Amino acid sequence: MNKISLLSAEEEAQVREAQARHENLSAQAYTGGGRILPDPMDYRSGSWLAKLGYRFGGRHYVGGVFEDTKQRYDIRDMTEKQYYGTDEAEKFRDKSGVYDGDDFRDGLYFVPNIEEWKGDKNLVKGIGLKYSRTKFIDEHHRRRRMGLLYRYENEKYSDNWADKAVLSFDKQGVATDNNTLKLNCAVYPAVDKSCRASADKPYSYDSSDRFHYREQHNVLNASFEKSLKNKWTKHHLTLGFGYDASKAVSRPEQLSHNAARISESTGFDEKNQDKYRLGKPEVVEGSVCGYIETLRSRKCVPRKINGSNIHISLNDRFSIGKYFDFSLGGRYDRKNFTTSEELVRSGRYADRSWNSGIVFKPNRHFSVSYRASSGFRTPSFQELFGIDIYHDYPKGWQRPALKSEKAANREIGLQWKGDFGFLEISSFRNRYTDMIAVADQKTKLPDSAGRLTEIDIRDYYNAQNMSLQGINILGKIDWNGVYGKLPEGLYTTLAYNRIKPKSVSNRPDLSLRSYALDAVQPSRYVLGFGYDQPEGKWGANIMLTYSKGKNPDELAYLAGDQKRYSAGRVTSSWKTADVSAYLNLKKRLTLRAAIYNIGNYRYVTWESLRQTAESTANRHGGDSNYGRYAAPGRNFSLALEMKF
Repeated sequence: MNKISLLSAEEEAQVREAQARHENLSAQAYTGGGRILPDPMDYRSGSWLAKLGYRFGGRHYVGGVFEDTKQRYDIRDMTEKQYYGTDEAEKFRDKSGVYDGDDFRDGLYFVPNIEEWKGDKNLVKGIGLKYSRTKFIDEHHRRRRMGLLYRYENEKYSDNWADKAVLSFDKQGVATDNNTLKLNCAVYPAVDKSCRASADKPYSYDSSDRFHYREQHNVLNASFEKSLKNKWTKHHLTLGFGYDASKAVSRPEQLSHNAARISESTGFDEKNQDKYRLGKPEVVEGSVCGYIETLRSRKCVPRKINGSNIHISLNDRFSIGKYFDFSLGGRYDRKNFTTSEELVRSGRYADRSWNSGIVFKPNRHFSVSYRASSGFRTPSFQELFGIDIYHDYPKGWQRPALKSEKAANREIGLQWKGDFGFLEISSFRNRYTDMIAVADQKTKLPDSAGRLTEIDIRDYYNAQNMSLQGINILGKIDWNGVYGKLPEGLYTTLAYNRIKPKSVSNRPDLSLRSYALDAVQPSRYVLGFGYDQPEGKWGANIMLTYSKGKNPDELAYLAGDQKRYSAGRVTSSWKTADVSAYLNLKKRLTLRAAIYNIGNYRYVTWESLRQTAESTANRHGGDSNYGRYAAPGRNFSLALEMKF
């Protein structure tokens, strides 16, 4: 007995279309947190560099430089799931089934968790099920530099006023244009970066979060060098002056379009009572820049900071006899930042730094050294601009001032050198105070009714003090120098690096959101074996690398009374081997070839996985598949190098 269908063929097709799909996608096409492959990126760069100079009188040189570099990174974030899975069905529950022609999906939508436009939630109607979800991140950079240089040179230890004098002027400009696009306007499974919400696509949506930044510097520098000597000592003096007039301009933009204003009728169409009537869609534009006047921190007008920096430095490298070398120097900086913008920091900074060192050389093969220095870092323009505050604030309220970061460094080193090669060992300890980090601080601000409300204000603060201790080992063995019967040019290289935190303290009134120790790299061992033909015609090398895993204790910190980690994962230890060779075809022509990761070992470096740390921009969510950060497998390189 045949079952009689109550639906037309057209309606049955719609029912089949409404069922959950099962799709098999390639690794390249897969989107979502489980993606393994890196995001596709269109990278373009171009640069011009010209240096021209004229030498006259034997001691004088005048030159100029022009540099223009452009870079663009156009990325699609493939962790943004393009489709809607069955796990998201709740988003579309209770949505009205408004039909437009034969496409039932025109009535399926969900209301996104985005801000109201002009205080009216109804203007944000929804995002349609039928459209692909896509996210694009475009980063465009440009750097320009024009400069003039005058250099005077003389013989060392002459009776002239200077052995070398340099006067230079540079005009530098840096511009960045970053844009994050979220698009729901191309019918699934299509992907169209150029699509936008329009009235012919009900419930389509697009948003742009754009950031423009410009920074300019006019830099004038002068330096003078003079060498002096007598019977017992030799001195090399360097005196430097500098002035930098700078300006930074920051301008954010946040803009959205939504073709979602649809008039629905609860009645039936007279001609076809199985369909609801669909009104004319209308594109609604929303901009964070224009609708919330009280949140003055989020205005999209350009915000400016003017800066100036004057510095003077003096250094002396001198020797006493043939056994001792010394160095002693100091520098004074005075920086001033001014602005007329609300909630943008200004301030004056006067900082001093110094350096000293001693080297003892009992013979020509061995030396021991000790160096001590201090340093500082004034807040950057980004830190002075601060992070947007998503709350109203009383007029006259200012962000907390930032102090300069300070550093104190100590290092002791040993060096052996001779026919056998060389070996350098150094141990250091660095102390950092007033480190600037992103953190939340509880602050009481008035609400719209004038009542004080305690909120968390996320911004840059002087939040951390820490000490680091480390060791570096670098060496090369010339096997012919060790044993004369071995081939000349046969060598071994070795390197080891370790940095370990000794103490870390955080301000108790802050809940940190970034952590400086995520930048500390795990210990790494590098061992190389190679041969260079004595006349330099050819050479080959194999490099073995072993890295320890990242210690999770270095990522732990307290956010209030809760223990947090600045990254979702840490790396395991890894190892790899690389082989390279070169052949000098002619005087200026060299052929180079290499095989990297010859064992095809799968590993993830901390440099790559650190992208998941809270302190990084465009951080991927915690549901990301960390295999997407894996280093390349076995790969090859072939290059022809020409030198002019």
